[in-house]
Amino acid sequence: VRYPTRVATRLGFTRYSLQLRRQMFCQPGDLRQLLLLNCMTKRSQIIARLIETAIREVDAGLIEAARAMGAAPFQIVRKVLIPEAMPGIILGLTLAVVSLIGYSAMVGAVGGGGLGDLGIRYGYQRFMPEVMLAVVVILILLVQAVQSCGEWIASRFDKRAPRNRGR
Repeated sequence: VRYPTRVATRLGFTRYSLQLRRQMFCQPGDLRQLLLLNCMTKRSQIIARLIETAIREVDAGLIEAARAMGAAPFQIVRKVLIPEAMPGIILGLTLAVVSLIGYSAMVGAVGGGGLGDLGIRYGYQRFMPEVMLAVVVILILLVQAVQSCGEWIASRFDKRAPRNRGR
């Protein structure tokens, strides 16, 4: 069961990556699209690896118990592997989103637009430190919000750890 999950996750992200490349290369020569494409395709391979790692962390005893009860391989994936690996998958996707925020800031710093471009163009080149500070604070708050939200969602899906509901 572990090899089909690797193939499925990689094929899914590869298909998405190829569709994205077709859409992005409709206007050749645009630096912004090329930079974003490069960051997204690199990140998609890492996301597939994070999902694979989360699925491999599922206890082998659960898979054996499902096999002993007569579950088909698809049922094992759908009813055992994915629900048990969901907290790890969510945390991996949270990590990927946080790194994409960082990548978008770096792409903006080299001319790709967005917050990085705003911080470099107005904050650094025009000597407006308050703009640079505002961009840095916005990026920190955005990353913190995504990280907190991802951890909260992962804790809701985690069956192993008791939930702390403020009691």
